[in-house]
Amino acid sequence: MDRKKLAVALVVGMLVLGMLGTVAGASGVSGKLTIWSWGAGGEKEAREAAVNAFIKAYPQLDVEHSVIPTADSVWDQKQAAAYSAGTAADVMQMSPDYYGLLSRYYEDLRSYVERDGINLEELTTPGILDGYYRPDGKLEAMPLLANCFVFAYNKELFDRFGVAYPTDDWTWEDFAEMAPKFVSGS
Repeated sequence: MDRKKLAVALVVGMLVLGMLGTVAGASGVSGKLTIWSWGAGGEKEAREAAVNAFIKAYPQLDVEHSVIPTADSVWDQKQAAAYSAGTAADVMQMSPDYYGLLSRYYEDLRSYVERDGINLEELTTPGILDGYYRPDGKLEAMPLLANCFVFAYNKELFDRFGVAYPTDDWTWEDFAEMAPKFVSGS
């Protein structure tokens, strides 16, 4: 298993263990576990490999894994409806867009992390968990993937309006000050 698949397996395994409320490696764990995720191609294969690694570690569990080919607004709406109806999966991949909206359905994972002695700082990139803690300190989700967002701009547009190009030390305040310069009134 390559490093990416291993990392996915580790995160999914941690989530599943936390949701079950079991001690890692406990042999007395039993029951049914439903997992929903999305993906196609290599992404789907990585999800399935992670779940299969978990099933291999816990063969006594009845694991049902559903992979939806894509993540879109329909998938997000289905998740929201399932939570509202009480039929949601035990472990679910979710778009960060819906995370805050559905947090009332989540369990705080901190007690499981502490109980099992999991050092999240060793398992993640510094700062990556910051967005997963609620304002009240609860940790209700774990990252499965990380995205990098970039700022791109049209140099011709900046030149036409006589606006200096963004610099490495740009702030949101700089952005807010610059944006009205592009309004032409038409």
